[in-house]
Amino acid sequence: MGNELSGPAKKAAGGALRRSGDPLNVLGYPVVHEKLFLPPTGKPHRFTICRCWMSLRFPLCDNTHQRLQKVGVNVGPVMLEIKSAPTNVGANYFGHGASAGPTNLGAGGDRLAAAAGGLFAAGLAGAAHLSGVV
Repeated sequence: MGNELSGPAKKAAGGALRRSGDPLNVLGYPVVHEKLFLPPTGKPHRFTICRCWMSLRFPLCDNTHQRLQKVGVNVGPVMLEIKSAPTNVGANYFGHGASAGPTNLGAGGDRLAAAAGGLFAAGLAGAAHLSGVV
């Protein structure tokens, strides 16, 4: 049903394009359109989808709805923007090639470096406290 391709573009009806209660699909377009959208790698993809059923490029909009709006029909297109997926950030996210968890200096054989760093930090904090900075 929705897998068939749209037929050739047909001419839009002249005069008053639509009255209240008239069917929208007067050009005989397929009711269902399917399109697979893949996430873009660069700039987002933008599409304008027709909702008035009068576009000659249906399902894409060609601004035919502007003529409908002039005769009092309140209709407009759907603006669709497809962006690339957001990048995960946070303390628990480890991307491709990253380690499976935080590193522990004491477990890797650099226990002396870890101890020296701890002593330096404690000495710096004590000096700041005694000098009245903190």
